[in-house]
Order: sequence, then C-alpha cells, then structure tokens
Amino acid sequence: MTKYRIISKPTFLHPEDTNLRWYQAQYKFLNLFWVNCDEEYDVPGITYSMELERVERFIQAKINNERIDLCNKVVKVYE
Repeated sequence: MTKYRIISKPTFLHPEDTNLRWYQAQYKFLNLFWVNCDEEYDVPGITYSMELERVERFIQAKINNERIDLCNKVVKVYE
C-alpha cells in the first residue's frame, strides 16, 4: 500500500506568518523517499493548496481509488 503524507510550507511573501501556509501532498516512492504528488502525472485532484481540507480530500480519494473531477460543468442554461 502506498504511504501518503501532507507537508506544510511557508508562503514566499510572508514566511513568518504561521497562518499562511501551503500544504503539499506527497507519497513514498519505492518505500525510500517522499515525492510530491503532481496533478499532471497523477490522478487529477488538489495536491497543493492553502486549504488543508482540499489536500486531505485528494489523499482520501487516492486511498479509495476514486477520481476527483475538477472539470467545469454546465449546471443550468437560461434562454
């Protein structure tokens, strides 16, 4: 089973502000080292965000083999 984790990084503009953090999803590659999850090469989802919950949802979807659909959809058309 693949291991996942979330790391946090300071923002560039305000690195001293602990309330402004970036969260990054990572997976353990060959059980040797941690690699950033990348949406371009991985299942589409939120792998890097300032909202921890979005990154957590991505990891939960990966664990459950679900695809996160981020495509725009037409909800309603008015004529």
